[in-house]
Amino acid sequence: MRVLVIGGTGFIGQWIVRALVDREHEVRVFHRGRTAAALPPSVSHLQGERAELPRFAPLFRAWAPDVVLDTLIYDRDDLALVNRATEEIPCRFVILSSMDVYRAYGIYCRLEEGAPEPRMFDENAPLRSVLYPYRTNAASVDDLMYRYDKIPAEQFALHEMNRPVTILRLGKVYGPGDPQRHAQDYLEQVRRGGVQWPKERSEWRWSRTYVENAADAVALASAATSGASRIYNVSDEPVLTEREWIGAVARANACNVEIQTATESAEPVDRRYKWRQHLCADTTRLRRELGWREKFDVQEALRRTFAAEGEG
Repeated sequence: MRVLVIGGTGFIGQWIVRALVDREHEVRVFHRGRTAAALPPSVSHLQGERAELPRFAPLFRAWAPDVVLDTLIYDRDDLALVNRATEEIPCRFVILSSMDVYRAYGIYCRLEEGAPEPRMFDENAPLRSVLYPYRTNAASVDDLMYRYDKIPAEQFALHEMNRPVTILRLGKVYGPGDPQRHAQDYLEQVRRGGVQWPKERSEWRWSRTYVENAADAVALASAATSGASRIYNVSDEPVLTEREWIGAVARANACNVEIQTATESAEPVDRRYKWRQHLCADTTRLRRELGWREKFDVQEALRRTFAAEGEG
């Protein structure tokens, strides 16, 4: 199978490319050439800016990919550019989305009104009604956070692209090279000698995904041959509490850490978030329909994360 990957050299993208090659797919990567990535030698490259994508349409048609996989969609306009460049190719489209599309995330961030929803959310769960969740954090209208929202992109993909689409809603991805240092920042807390959080945060659960596990799920979903569009949650199980997560981080580094539930006199809970709203995804569909299982459990995933960066 031929897979055209848009992006493919960043934190998540390079792992996806490797997973596709491991599954013996022929991969071509379109990227800006600004990020060094150790991709397999069989991968071919095209360099350009996203805004230039329509100019590459003849090359894409000549190569005739079976799948176009976009790893770098931030809003509807990003996806529309790729669609223009590939609209004459009869292929499946795969896009990476996020679990921040769900209403539960809006409740957690206090963007949405309502009581916390206690159950895990599956792919049919309500989405946010408030769009552009990070706009208040944007420095200007040119800031990526001003225009970011996966919901309009998903709606465009499902209703305007006239081809089968697979949408993968990823949990919080961590691993070697994570620019947000999701696991690494917790390790710094452990090494400072102890962790003390308010009870609400200590018991909060958040669906996380180790990058190699996520990449394997994306590669698996990209090879699916169904003619129907499909949405999948991608997340590792079990979903740990913050207390359990930082304990796992400590064990991965053979650290002794005291994890305490803070008293009322300790630092107060961060009221920007509704900690009673857990962000727990139901991944039954991905596991049942595609047979996906995590390649690495949380302890091995954390060990690999820290070892790759010389912190293990």
